[in-house]
Amino acid sequence: MITELQILKENDELMGQPYIREIGLDPLVVLMFSDEQLKIIQHLSSAKTLDLYVDATGSVIRKVHGQKRPLLDSLVAELQNTTVSLADMLTTKHTIPRISHFLGTVKRQLSL
Repeated sequence: MITELQILKENDELMGQPYIREIGLDPLVVLMFSDEQLKIIQHLSSAKTLDLYVDATGSVIRKVHGQKRPLLDSLVAELQNTTVSLADMLTTKHTIPRISHFLGTVKRQLSL
């Protein structure tokens, strides 16, 4: 699975459309968001109309051998009565530092 993710990440970068931003194996962590999603965050935050929250969902992928159950943590916003994912993290380590790293990575990308 990691090899396939790395190939996808490299292909996205070659096409100038990065989506997979970071991959880690132990613990499993995959950070995913597009430049378009970042632009939405920037636009809505400049208009002062952005409330974000983190939503976690299980059963997205099968269990990773020797690790805890993977969860998909999504940074979401309510837009026109629809919940929209603006960044995602798939991980088997569900801790405050891991979620802080995820949010910090998104924030750093916004300031580039």
